[in-house]
Amino acid sequence: MNVTLANGKINGINIERVVRDSTFTMPTKHFHDEFELYYLLDGSRYYFIDDHSYLVEPGSLVIIDKQQIHKTSPSTNHYHDRILIEFHQASLQHLGALNDGIELHEFFKKYKGLVKLRGKERMYIESLFSDIFNEFQKKQPHFEAQVLLKLSELIIYISRIIPTHPNYNPMQSHSLKHQKANEITDYISTHYADHLSLNTLASLFFINKSYLSRIFKEITGFTVNEYINIIKIQKARDLLMTTDHSISEIADHLGYTSLTYFERIFKQHTETTPFRYRKKMLQQERPLRERLDSDA
Repeated sequence: MNVTLANGKINGINIERVVRDSTFTMPTKHFHDEFELYYLLDGSRYYFIDDHSYLVEPGSLVIIDKQQIHKTSPSTNHYHDRILIEFHQASLQHLGALNDGIELHEFFKKYKGLVKLRGKERMYIESLFSDIFNEFQKKQPHFEAQVLLKLSELIIYISRIIPTHPNYNPMQSHSLKHQKANEITDYISTHYADHLSLNTLASLFFINKSYLSRIFKEITGFTVNEYINIIKIQKARDLLMTTDHSISEIADHLGYTSLTYFERIFKQHTETTPFRYRKKMLQQERPLRERLDSDA
């Protein structure tokens, strides 16, 4: 069963509630330009974020920064009932315009991770989600403004409780296979330019390659090769934005021996070519630089 119980979309904000009781693993390509809030109402999931795996249980709120690698996968029970909100920074830009406002970029950078909410906290958060869905369903006058207000209230509430919350960002990687998978993702993140493969990693970590392949996919939701390429493409995006290196130099730096293969993998994960990505980013940065220069 895969049932969408509620959903709505306005002004770069997408929210949905989905219930599943069958095996479901998110698609391979999963890092994007939107901020994301994931809330589990019932069931359980593993949530892989950057290079660590979390066990997500009822009342868990997962905060995902834009361009952060993340992927959910089944735990022991396939059933789960979750709410997902994705939105662009521009959708809630009014939050940063206030004197003591919240800059979303800094908020998600600082608080990305997982927090397990308690009784009254769960009730309050879930009431906000319910209010948002009701607005989409009834579509009364000014419902879009009300959705923005409720989502803003959610962000403000999170910012107030997380700094001192005892259950913020608890790591759930106590099993040996979780620890081993985390060691491997850490290694890949720092040795991405090496010519890594399943065979080399199996040799480095003294583990059977079939077992390594199985537990890595189970814990992270990615194959070893998928994860290596995702890390490389994230590094490529940084280099395209922050350096003047040619595309072939960047491909070589990342350990790609074929420029064509690098460009194909880059497009697979970003839906554009390295050249077009760099051009787009430079065009977006130019107005900001001009405003900063005029204010100086």
